[in-house]
Amino acid sequence: MARSGVPGVAAGDSAPVHTLVARVTSLEEATIAITEALVRQVAKTLQTTASEIDTGRFFHSYGIDSLVAIEIVQWALREAKANITVFDVLSGVPITTLRNKMATKSSVLPKELVAL
Repeated sequence: MARSGVPGVAAGDSAPVHTLVARVTSLEEATIAITEALVRQVAKTLQTTASEIDTGRFFHSYGIDSLVAIEIVQWALREAKANITVFDVLSGVPITTLRNKMATKSSVLPKELVAL
């Protein structure tokens, strides 16, 4: 069985990402869980495979517009319990920067991992 970067979680685990984030022991594990889920969601939206999504690229380089950005914002709130904005999605930053923001803003991130 393939492993994800989150302890006790198989790669492609269908558990909601907020459940995975709630179980992490480090911020790095949270970003891994969010990255895997975010890449799957973006690939699904773009009707491609997850392997085609490069997290070092910007969302707009994939043709993501404001309507799709709204879907990503809604997904982030629903699935990762992270309150981000359309501007966060469309700003000129790599996907990795957005996933870091999602991890730190997730309301289910264990309190001891939240930066003071």
